[in-house]
Amino acid sequence: MRRTLKILCSVACRWFALLALLIGTPFHEIATAQTGIQYDVVIQGVSESSLVKDLQSVSDTYGLKEKFPPTMQLLRYRAEKDTEKFTKVLRAQGYYGEKTRVAIDDKSQPVQVVFKVEPGPRYTFKTISTNVKDKSKDLALPSPAELGLISGEPAMARAVIDAQGTLLGRIKDQGYPFPKIQEQRVVVDHRTRHVDVTFDVDPGPPARFGATQFSGLQSVNEEVLSRKLPWNKGDKFNASLLPKLRNNLTDTKLFSIVRIDYAEELDKDGLLPIAVEVTERKHRSVRAGAAWSSDEGFGGKVTWEHRNLFHNGERLYLGIVASQINQALEGIFERPYFFRDDQSLAVNFAISNETTDAYDSQNIGSALLINRKIREKMELGAGLGFRASKVKQQGETEEFTLFYLPAHFAWDTSDSLLDPTRGGKLNVRLAPYFDATGSGSSFTKGFLVYSHYFQLFDSPFVLFAGRAAIGSIVGAGRSGIPADLRFYAGGGGSIRGYAYQKVGPLDGDTPLGGRSLLELSAELRFKITETMGFVTFLDGGTAFDATYPNFDETIRWGAGPGFRYYTPIGPLRLDVGFPLNKRPGIDSNYQIYVSIGQAF
Repeated sequence: MRRTLKILCSVACRWFALLALLIGTPFHEIATAQTGIQYDVVIQGVSESSLVKDLQSVSDTYGLKEKFPPTMQLLRYRAEKDTEKFTKVLRAQGYYGEKTRVAIDDKSQPVQVVFKVEPGPRYTFKTISTNVKDKSKDLALPSPAELGLISGEPAMARAVIDAQGTLLGRIKDQGYPFPKIQEQRVVVDHRTRHVDVTFDVDPGPPARFGATQFSGLQSVNEEVLSRKLPWNKGDKFNASLLPKLRNNLTDTKLFSIVRIDYAEELDKDGLLPIAVEVTERKHRSVRAGAAWSSDEGFGGKVTWEHRNLFHNGERLYLGIVASQINQALEGIFERPYFFRDDQSLAVNFAISNETTDAYDSQNIGSALLINRKIREKMELGAGLGFRASKVKQQGETEEFTLFYLPAHFAWDTSDSLLDPTRGGKLNVRLAPYFDATGSGSSFTKGFLVYSHYFQLFDSPFVLFAGRAAIGSIVGAGRSGIPADLRFYAGGGGSIRGYAYQKVGPLDGDTPLGGRSLLELSAELRFKITETMGFVTFLDGGTAFDATYPNFDETIRWGAGPGFRYYTPIGPLRLDVGFPLNKRPGIDSNYQIYVSIGQAF
């Protein structure tokens, strides 16, 4: 019993002692004992915001603020280690006379950690030299400006590192796959505040392309890949052709992954073997899309595509279009490498039924085209087509049977199909039409459209997009041209704010179509977040009764705002267009458009 009482008394005494200690200890010291030392970080002496961010990114004192050090000594150690990191960052930015001191005010709450940085003057590049080990090798070395090391510019370490890659890459492009920097000398003159850089380069042995080995193929024939090689065996090695091959293979849409590498040494014949590893994409795909507008109503499209029909990259496309004004079945078959590696054969057909305010049309047509790739992203094509149609306009029905010679030129330097942010798209189409019934009626239809995209700002993201289109039909009067082949303007893909086909010659409120066309569009596209954005747009133009645009006629303008929701398959578009030249009894107060993809 006595032993138990002694134990209870001992425990009670310890609790009373602890309570007395807590009562006599300031509250902030209790918090410190429980959570560690709370502090703020200040960087003084640096006005350049980008440099402040660089210093913060390497600072443990800044990055670990929420992980409170248990003692002041550990906080001081953390801060002093950062001064060494600051020195490296400053020198990498060209500040070789820098000084960094740290002061800790442990009397304030929270504790203040102050880095006092004196960057000093920024040193600049002066002399840039490149020495080649074997002077007999004929090499065109890049100039200092091409290396990005310009005399008088800030002596930044990243520029020197990037120059190494540029120098070695230029040598690889001239037939030397194994160059290396033997020595790099960076001499800092603190008196003149200049930096001299010297590269000593060993180009290594020259090489020629050897055999190319392909791996990863499942259903695609190896010949498809061989045809895409931008070199022949025995050609002088050129490293820049490797990414070109990757682009060639990616453009086929047959492969999801393409890896290209070359051997670490030449073979016994002095040739360099190349290894290409691919992963095939799924060759069949089904897609569906939908759209709605206040003038055209609901519409949808379902497509099926096979991109490797006979194992040589042949493409078969089938699509069904259904809307309140159009129902169509369309198909395309494409055969690549038609007599030439840069040439393809395309056969298309379409059956369509259109019911619009301008006309009713039932038509069927087919065309055979030979397309040739002139250069990267540039194509020229021509062929022969046939079209039969039954067209009703203003109560009168006509039948047409036409042969035509379609030709087109396309040049696409944009970076995306549904949401381009740079580059442009040019499309030119020309087709003479001949009446197959022997009436002698003929005409020629031409159309040109160009779009361009300029990114104005990165943050916030602001893009300007512009589009211009012009068309003309020569050789026949309006009555001699089928109503469904004339030009019409107005609608979501034309002049927003006006109803579909309603901008141009009218009989009452019935569109008649024109023999020429002019359309202009401009958009400012703003991105608020990664998934949301908005646009403001201005569209203008009209269809003209004359063969060429007559600028004495009224140009109709529409404008409005739009909303974009960005999805993995492209932006979801909602536009509201208002007619600026509203015609009483013809134009509504506004039009609404919903679809996938940008307007142009």
